[in-house]
Amino acid sequence: MWDDIGFKCIGELSFKSPVRAVRLTKDKIVVVLENRTYIYNFSELRLIDAIETYPNIRGLVAINPDPENAVLATPDV
Repeated sequence: MWDDIGFKCIGELSFKSPVRAVRLTKDKIVVVLENRTYIYNFSELRLIDAIETYPNIRGLVAINPDPENAVLATPDV
């Protein structure tokens, strides 16, 4: 993660398989791999959940940015 204002790296996430998609909200980072979707807390890069999915080569994912009504849509197993 790069801070454009401070011109510095503020964190790094690495995975053993290719990243298919990334979605950001004010408080979450969603990283989509082919068979799993990871949800991280944005401020601490702490893993909140890892969801196994149906093979998702195109990285399909949708997330509602409203923290009060959090909804994540991804292919199901």
